[in-house]
Amino acid sequence: MIIYKIEPNGQCTNLQFSKTPREGYESMEGDRLPDIETLHTDAYKAILVQEQTNAAARQYLAETDWYAARLIDTGEPIPADIKAERAKRRLEVI
Repeated sequence: MIIYKIEPNGQCTNLQFSKTPREGYESMEGDRLPDIETLHTDAYKAILVQEQTNAAARQYLAETDWYAARLIDTGEPIPADIKAERAKRRLEVI
């Protein structure tokens, strides 16, 4: 038998073999450890996806911050497509 814990955020942890069920652990029959990623709950998978979205959005914002600095320094406007994309990316970050 394989036992594992599901953390409050839905992450699967502490995957191990056991001969008997253990309190506080989920269990499944079998003698081969599955890929732990398949045992994470949908809620935890959603957290991982959001973390990737946050990272990508923050990277884009960091890479285009110079447009905002240029606007302040010289008054040259931020191109409309960059401004729209920055607004979209800010909304993606949670």
